[in-house]
Amino acid sequence: MIGDPKVGKTTYLLALADAVASGTDFLGEPTIQMPVVYLSEQTQTVFWQQLTPGLRQNPDFHYATYFDNAWASWPDFIAFGVEKCIAVGSQLLVIDTVGKFARLEGDDENSAGAVGQALGVLDQAKSHGISPILAKHSKKSANGIIGASSGSYRWDAEADILLYLTKERDMPKHRRKLENAGRIQHAQSEWVAEYDMLTGSINLLGAYEEVAHESVITKIDDTVAVDETVELKDIYEQCPDVNEDSIRNALHRSDRYERVSRGKYRRGR
Repeated sequence: MIGDPKVGKTTYLLALADAVASGTDFLGEPTIQMPVVYLSEQTQTVFWQQLTPGLRQNPDFHYATYFDNAWASWPDFIAFGVEKCIAVGSQLLVIDTVGKFARLEGDDENSAGAVGQALGVLDQAKSHGISPILAKHSKKSANGIIGASSGSYRWDAEADILLYLTKERDMPKHRRKLENAGRIQHAQSEWVAEYDMLTGSINLLGAYEEVAHESVITKIDDTVAVDETVELKDIYEQCPDVNEDSIRNALHRSDRYERVSRGKYRRGR
């Protein structure tokens, strides 16, 4: 799972852990109920504050923090995670973030050899039927999911499924774009998901293009009256937080707006 710092990777992974540990749906899909083992880079105090109420009370959620075990090496952490998974009957090991635990920075993170060695340690988990999920920071200049992960290309190449979490410019505060790519065909998609502050759950709102365009149209509706004809430049001025390309695309796709002449649209009912 790739994303900028503070974009919400931990929030989404904890929501997934909560769903798996309790056997409830996640992003509209059923989960297989089982214990979850989670390795966090946070301090014990900060991590506890991030947990949903369900996870705090769930005996099937097991975790360890980096700072409580800073003496341990990367292989030690993975061995601990695998042993815990086997002991509690879990097939899901979350590592948030892999850079912190593997201690790969600078040249090491960019070295295919060093990254390959770090990823090779995870074979221990896979040999026991345990699926590791790695959280990782994205590049500052990332443009799309392929190649978004910071460091060596091997981070992306070795993964079965890539998840790329971003906050697009026009999105409300708690919404994110979730882009997927990988070896499983079902993973080839782009979605909009929303975080529910009350429950700590993640709700899937729909395909990215559909939700994004409808959100823009709603903002345009707030500035244009029914049966009113308006020029594009006026809509741009009334919606300064939405980029012009998004406005044009949304108007083009919407059945509520009719293009009456170049640069002018009429709102229907």
